[in-house]
Amino acid sequence: MVGVIEYVLERRCPSGGYCFYKLDEPTTSDTFFALSTLKLLCLEASDRKSLDYLLSVQYEDGSYQSIETCFYAVKALDLMGALPRINPVNYLTTIEKEILKAIEKPSSDRYVLIKHCYFISWLKSFFGHEVVKDVKRFAREMLHSPYLSERFYAVKCLISCGEDVEKEEHIRFLRKCELPHLGFSESPNTQLVYIEQQYMGTMLCRILKTSPQYFEAIENFVKSCQRKNGGFGRCSTGIATLEYTFYGVSILTSKT
Repeated sequence: MVGVIEYVLERRCPSGGYCFYKLDEPTTSDTFFALSTLKLLCLEASDRKSLDYLLSVQYEDGSYQSIETCFYAVKALDLMGALPRINPVNYLTTIEKEILKAIEKPSSDRYVLIKHCYFISWLKSFFGHEVVKDVKRFAREMLHSPYLSERFYAVKCLISCGEDVEKEEHIRFLRKCELPHLGFSESPNTQLVYIEQQYMGTMLCRILKTSPQYFEAIENFVKSCQRKNGGFGRCSTGIATLEYTFYGVSILTSKT
């Protein structure tokens, strides 16, 4: 993985944090993915400026711009052995209510909802609180989704809640999503294949204590996603980002 460390470090912002397009406009997600990638490669790159940036994105009332900003800020702070300035439990309770309202709307994007259910469940668990039962109920419904990405977040959500999931059913689903020359696809009988499917499929295998059938195909696909600048794109022609680089490095280091 020559060039990955340089790719990540070149995207560190002067004001702290990281930004994949190299302007001084850091985001908490890019910062989390950058710090996580460096940690996977056995390099600690956290410093006071990065810490100050992550602390600064929280408002004075303990809230954040969005649940995604909150999730990645707390996760990145945790990597650095730190906590937010203010416990965000009141903010999380407000967001949880908004998620529950969205669950009741048929027009809501189910992928975004289950992703946010995972975010809220991880955050509340991290701060010692339980999510309401309707979040768990929705996650259990999404366990039967025909899409790998939605199942991934449903499983992660329930695990964050301390609940078990039925392993054999999901292993059977994963097997249906595996393609001998491409790795994991988004759903059975399709060839929608990007680096996030390889990441989610590989991580689900780890959670379910099984192994991908075609890891060499996954590895070859992921290696084809690495760009000349050292980062990884979504596919062989995609633009490199810190998120996709984290996925690529996570997969390639999972073999060892």
